[in-house]
Amino acid sequence: MSKLNSKYQYITLCEMPEIKTVIEAPNDNNSPPIGIYGHSTCYGDCKMYVYGGWIDSEKKYNSCLYIFDFESLKWKKVKLDIQFERAYHTATYYKKKIYLVGGLQYEEIMKGIDVIDTENYSIEKLKIVLGEVPGKYFHSTVLYKGALYIYGGRTNSKKSNDVEVFSKDFIKFDIDSSSSFILGGKDEDLYREKHGCFITSGGNMYVIGGYTTKGESVKISRFNIDTQRWFECSNFDCPKNELRFGYFKNEDIAISVYGNKGEEPMDDIYYYDVHGMGSEKMIKGNIKNSLMEQKTWGNTLIPFSFRNGGSFFIIIGGEKSTKPMIVCSIENKNMKWEDLKKVVEEEKLSIPQQKIIVNEELYYFLKKNNLTHLIEKLLEAKINDYNTLHSSSTALLIKAGIKKGYAIQLSTAIAKEDGLSSSKLHGKYEYLTECEVGEKLGNGAFGVVCKGMWLGTTPVAMKAVNGALDKPEKLIELEKEATITQLMKHPNLITMYGLYKEKDTIFMILDLAEGSLDKLMSRENPKNERANITFKKQIKMAIDCASGMAYLESLRIVHRDLALRNLLYIHDDKGGYITKIADLGLSRQTADGNYTTQSKIFPKRWTAPEAGDPNSPSYLQFNTKSDVWSYGVVFWEILTKGIIPYSSISKAQDALDAVIKGLRLEKPTILEENGSVGDKVWEVITSCFNSPDKRPRFRDCFKSLTEIYDSLQEEVILPPPKEESDDGGYE
Repeated sequence: MSKLNSKYQYITLCEMPEIKTVIEAPNDNNSPPIGIYGHSTCYGDCKMYVYGGWIDSEKKYNSCLYIFDFESLKWKKVKLDIQFERAYHTATYYKKKIYLVGGLQYEEIMKGIDVIDTENYSIEKLKIVLGEVPGKYFHSTVLYKGALYIYGGRTNSKKSNDVEVFSKDFIKFDIDSSSSFILGGKDEDLYREKHGCFITSGGNMYVIGGYTTKGESVKISRFNIDTQRWFECSNFDCPKNELRFGYFKNEDIAISVYGNKGEEPMDDIYYYDVHGMGSEKMIKGNIKNSLMEQKTWGNTLIPFSFRNGGSFFIIIGGEKSTKPMIVCSIENKNMKWEDLKKVVEEEKLSIPQQKIIVNEELYYFLKKNNLTHLIEKLLEAKINDYNTLHSSSTALLIKAGIKKGYAIQLSTAIAKEDGLSSSKLHGKYEYLTECEVGEKLGNGAFGVVCKGMWLGTTPVAMKAVNGALDKPEKLIELEKEATITQLMKHPNLITMYGLYKEKDTIFMILDLAEGSLDKLMSRENPKNERANITFKKQIKMAIDCASGMAYLESLRIVHRDLALRNLLYIHDDKGGYITKIADLGLSRQTADGNYTTQSKIFPKRWTAPEAGDPNSPSYLQFNTKSDVWSYGVVFWEILTKGIIPYSSISKAQDALDAVIKGLRLEKPTILEENGSVGDKVWEVITSCFNSPDKRPRFRDCFKSLTEIYDSLQEEVILPPPKEESDDGGYE
C-alpha cells in the first residue's frame, strides 16, 4: 500500500487489492440460515446485525434478529414480532437503534420506518412528525450526519402492462427530528432499483447499475449531499443489478461481490476507486478462492476498514449460497478467525480525544450541529457538559467569554434541539424570550407586523396573531403549528424562530427580509428598483418560489395564501434577488394533503375555482393543487410587475365568480416580447390553470423554469407595464 502522507493511506490503481485470505465462519447454531437472501445487515458498537430476508429452504420470511458480537465472536438470535418480517428492505444502525426502511412481505409493501431497539430488542413503528416515507423495496439507504437518504426502488409489487413501477422519490429523513423531506432527482432515467449504493466519508453517495425505466443500467451517478447536486461518472463495463457495495473509508475504495446480469447470478468481484472525484475507476477482479466460487445474489457485504491495515469484509447469505458467513481479507495473507476482534480495537481508537475532555452528550450535540470547533472555547469558559451549556443563555455565554457570534450559534442550536424534543414529546410549548418590539412595518391579514430584536443581537420580524388568546383550543392549535413550522428550513422560505408572548399579544418571530415583491415592483418604490427588474430576474423569482413550494409540497404542507404580497426578498451578492415565501405560520400540514376550512375569508383573486365555488365538492378545500393555481397567478403578477389579477373587475368576489365561469388571465406583454422563450414560460403558467388532476407539481415547474433560465443569455431592462388600481384581494 502506498502512502499519501503520514496521516492517510490509500491503494493506488496499480495496487488495486485482491482477496488475500478467505475464512469460513465456524459452525454456530445461532447464525443466520444458510441460503438466506434479501436480508439486510448493519453494524454498530462492536456488533453486526442481520434482519429479515427470505429463507428458501423453509419457504418463509426470517423474523429473527441475528447479532454477531465481535468481542466473543459468537452469534445470538432473538425472535421478533412476525408482523414486521420482510425482504428487500434496508437496515441502518444509529444511536443503538436499527432503522428499517421499506421491504416486501408477500404482496404487501412495508411503509414508513420501523425501529429495533438493540438494548431491549423491541420493534415498533416510528411516529413521523413531518412528511412521510412511502413504501418501497429494492431501494438503498445511506446514513450521513444523522439523516437517512433513501433512494430509488420499486413502489409496486406487481407488473402493470409489463412495465415496472419505479419509485421517483429521493427522501431525506432526519432521524432526531423524525422529519421527512423529498429531494430532487437529475432526470427520470436516474431513478432505479436493484442498484449498488455506498456513501463516502465526504458525503458523496454513489448509485451504480441496477434497473431503470429503460432496462438494465451501466450508469454510475454521484450525489453530493452537502451541495445537493448530481454528477455522472464513467459507466460500468456491463449492465448489472442486485449489486452490494461496501466502502472502505481508509483505503477510499468500494468493493462489490456477486450480483445479477439480467436474471443470471454472477460470481465476479469489482473494485471501485473513488480517490479523485471525476476520475473514479471501476476495475473487475478475479475470484480465485474456492470458498467464494458461487454464483449468487441477494447477499449482504459489510466492510471493516482499519487505519493501520488489516481491512476485511464479511459476506452473509445469498440465494442458493452454501456458506452462512465468509470473511475476506484484502490485505492480510495470514488472517485468522480471531483477527475479527480487531473491530473492537478499532472502535476504541475511533473515539475522539475531545470526548475525553468534554462529556459525551455535549460532544455529540456539538458534532451533530457542526460546532466541535467550539470545544476549546467552551472549556475556556468552564463549560464541559451539555446541561451547563443548555442552562446558559446567550448573554451568559458572552459573559463567560464566548464571542457573540459563537454564542448565537450555540443558542440557536440549543433552541433547535429543544424544538425537536418538543415536537417529538408533544410537551409544553417553549416560548421565545428576550424579544424587543420595535417600529411598525405594516399590517398583515391577521395582525400588525413590527420590526424587532431577538436575544439583543438578531433583527427579526414580529407578526402579531390577533385572537390567539381568545380560546384555549385556538392557542393549542397555534402552538402545534408553530412547532412544525420551526422545523422547516429552506433557502426560499422565511424561517420562523418561534412564538413570543407579550402581555395579551402573541407574535410569530420570523426572518427579517428587505421587503415584499409587491412593494419592490411598485411605482411608489422610492428607489425605483422596478426599472432594474429584468425578464431573467423575474424568471429567477418564479424559480425561487417554485423551489420553496416544492419543499412544502414534499411535506404535504398547504400554504393557502400564495400571492405576490407574501413573497419577500433579500438582495444577493450579484445584484439580483433571493425570493422567500412568507406566512408559513398560517400554512397547514395534513396527512392526506387536503385542508378544509370553515372560514370564507380567503384571497379570492388567487384562489383556485374548485376551492372557491360553493357548488363544488371541493369548496373551501385547499391542497397542493390549489397552491399550484395560486402559483400561476403569482407568476403572472411577477411578470406584470405587480398588476392586480383581474384588475378590471373591481370586487374580488366578482373576479372569483368570473374565474369559476371560465375567465383566465391574459398573456403578459413581456412574454409576447420574448418570442419562443415567452411561449414556453406561458405554457408553464397556463398549465397551473388546468383541472386539478392535470396541474404540474412544483418540482415540475422548477425544472422547466430552470431550463428556460439557463437558456437566457442577455438581460434587457424593459419599460414598465401599465399599472391598474390596487386591491388587497380580501373580502
